[in-house]
Amino acid sequence: MIRINLAKKQALAISGDPTSLSSILSGFTSSVEIGEAKSIIQHPAIKRALVACLLGFVMAYIQEFVMTDDLKRQDDAIQKLVQEGNKLQKEASKMKDLIDIKKNMDDDEKTISNKIVTMRQLINARNASSKILSFVSLSIPIDVWLKSMKVNDKTVVLLGSSFGFNQISDFMKSMKDSEQFSSVSLVKNEQSHDKETAYANFELSIARKQ
Repeated sequence: MIRINLAKKQALAISGDPTSLSSILSGFTSSVEIGEAKSIIQHPAIKRALVACLLGFVMAYIQEFVMTDDLKRQDDAIQKLVQEGNKLQKEASKMKDLIDIKKNMDDDEKTISNKIVTMRQLINARNASSKILSFVSLSIPIDVWLKSMKVNDKTVVLLGSSFGFNQISDFMKSMKDSEQFSSVSLVKNEQSHDKETAYANFELSIARKQ
């Protein structure tokens, strides 16, 4: 049996079976390539290149992660700014409404103040007219009577008649002595007759003290 096996092995070695030979060569080539690859990888320059590539991949991943995180923080900050802007816009709108309300209140206050001033002026004018009328009625002589009296801010105009010029003169003197008037002027003085009675018509312009 030993001889038979050896013969078979020799026959295989000598035979030209291409399949068997290529299998042997292929296995040998594979083992050679793996060995060369290992030896290449063990080379210092190759190791450094591989480490550099690995570090590059790691740094790229870290950078992408950091950029993503930065972008997220920026987005959050932008959203916060937008919310703050909306809040400020609402506050500004409220302030505008308050300003409009205050302006309306100021206008109303001004209108009311003007009305109060006008009412006081009317009251003061009425009181002044009452005082002037009271003083004139107490100062007018017996033989002098008034037909009209006009009172404004600066002057008092009296229209009247008298039985003589002396009474008119006395009346003018009483007006001049008053603390309410600064001057008295005789604007018109005319003699008139009514049947058998003679009398004088006069017009006095009296300046009021300011």
